[in-house]
Amino acid sequence: MVGCMNMHLSRLDKRRDFCAFICNTVQIDICAVTETKFKKGQGEEKMKEVIDEEIYMWLNKERAKQRSRGGEGGVGFLVRKSAGQVQIEKVSNLFDILWIRVQVEEEILFLAAVYMSPVNTTRDTDAAEFLLELSDDILEFRKRGKVIVMGDLNSRVGNRPSGFFLNDRHYEFARESDDVDLSKGVRRQGRRLLELMDANRMVILNGIDGGGEFTCIHRNKGASMIDYIIMSYDLLLYNPELEREEEVGRDYKHKIVQKQTVNLLEPKEEKPNKIIYNRQSMKVWTEYSSNISDHRLVTCELVIPEQNTKQ
Repeated sequence: MVGCMNMHLSRLDKRRDFCAFICNTVQIDICAVTETKFKKGQGEEKMKEVIDEEIYMWLNKERAKQRSRGGEGGVGFLVRKSAGQVQIEKVSNLFDILWIRVQVEEEILFLAAVYMSPVNTTRDTDAAEFLLELSDDILEFRKRGKVIVMGDLNSRVGNRPSGFFLNDRHYEFARESDDVDLSKGVRRQGRRLLELMDANRMVILNGIDGGGEFTCIHRNKGASMIDYIIMSYDLLLYNPELEREEEVGRDYKHKIVQKQTVNLLEPKEEKPNKIIYNRQSMKVWTEYSSNISDHRLVTCELVIPEQNTKQ
């Protein structure tokens, strides 16, 4: 099982509650944690106070320049050691983006923990520059393995579908979300995120296979869906077509393509012998995580055929 949650971990009681929930109740394998609020250089030592180091490891990136006494930003991964061979692959110099590489048997996954500050705030994140770096990372890592991006992107996609072109076909994933009351400005930022992911053949899972509930319920700002699990297409399609070299730079406006709507809720194909998303496993944890954060834990499962297990 993999997932993500926005959780402030600078306080000891919050760390204890989080680890009890994630490690004991959920028993997650890989969790991306966003807005950890650890001071520079403190995250690893503070997490050692609350995790069982024989079972889990903590990998993190603290935000370098912090103005708040309570801490700002920061991302990390809580990883079960049995999940595979794990190492940090890239740490962004500018933004809260942390990439890890996980090797399971012969397959390689690249996972990102990401946190983007809300647009139009006084914080120092430039949304366009953030998304540009994330896009470049995805493009590079997709050449070397399968890609998963998880975290709080402070962008609301509502009910807009995900979709991408592959060879002579356009794949579309319809979305059903509770988060539909969006202003024009909010819709613009969500559309920017969707367009970037579509261009990289990455699919935002929330709402296309369940999990369309609100992921953040703020007592002052209201409810929204902003914490996402996003996967490369080769984790979703059981038998994806190979990308052809001529796909690069193709202008689909002047070419007839076949449209295919993908319904993950009605899996009919036989599962391939490779790491794949376990359909109908997307979940927003409303029953427990509301007690420790105004954000909800979002999870899904991966099928690991070599081990005959779900992760």
